[in-house]
Amino acid sequence: MALIGALLVWPYFRLAEFNRYFSSWVLFNVPGVSPDQRTELFFAALTVVAISALVAATAYSALRLTPRIWLIGKLSLRDRVWPGFVITFMFVVIWYLKTVTPYQIPIYDLHGVRPIVSILHVEKHGLQFRETNVAFYRDGEFYVAHDNHRLFQYSFQRSWAKGELTEDYFRLLHELANSPPEFIGSDVSSYVPPHSWNADRWFVFIEGRAGRKPVNVEASTMPDEVVSLFYEAQKLPLEWTEQDTMRDVCLGFCYDPTY
Repeated sequence: MALIGALLVWPYFRLAEFNRYFSSWVLFNVPGVSPDQRTELFFAALTVVAISALVAATAYSALRLTPRIWLIGKLSLRDRVWPGFVITFMFVVIWYLKTVTPYQIPIYDLHGVRPIVSILHVEKHGLQFRETNVAFYRDGEFYVAHDNHRLFQYSFQRSWAKGELTEDYFRLLHELANSPPEFIGSDVSSYVPPHSWNADRWFVFIEGRAGRKPVNVEASTMPDEVVSLFYEAQKLPLEWTEQDTMRDVCLGFCYDPTY
């Protein structure tokens, strides 16, 4: 009866949770602590607990139906407790690893208007990451995002700033967008943190060159005009600055600053 009851509940959770578009684990990436966000986090945690309990109920009831002659040591499998714990633990771990995504927060597309040029610089020293992203738009506005975080860190601070390009850099921006330089690198579908102990990586997106995919570029091969635009823009006057809290349920391994 317990197994039949558990199996009857599974179709609901399969439709609500186990699909390619959404997972409750991703809600733990939501920044901020507003009342609505706290409610979302509560229901996400409740869903994870409920599904884990459902797996445990399914595993234990199924194991109790195994033949008495199936032995582990001197006891039959049906009388052992730990196999149910092992199955539940393995399911939750696989579910977590498979459903967390590289996106920062659970919104299908954050960008109503995508930048025409976006440059991300990632410096890694040991477990510490220093990331600076500058996104340029057609009207000359640009946004600078900066953060310092490390692996195995759940939440960290990110600063935002907005500015406007001068006439000279506005011209350079459109030259880059219309006639992008040749990059010696590889197109990547999503950001992957550098694996070496120390690394200096650049991820460049230029509209029309690689579609929606950024280009992973070695520091030594970055075109001078792109590096110049990246650094000089940050020296221009900024209209406003903000800070927000970023969260990564993958503890630094799934966070995607290119998104």
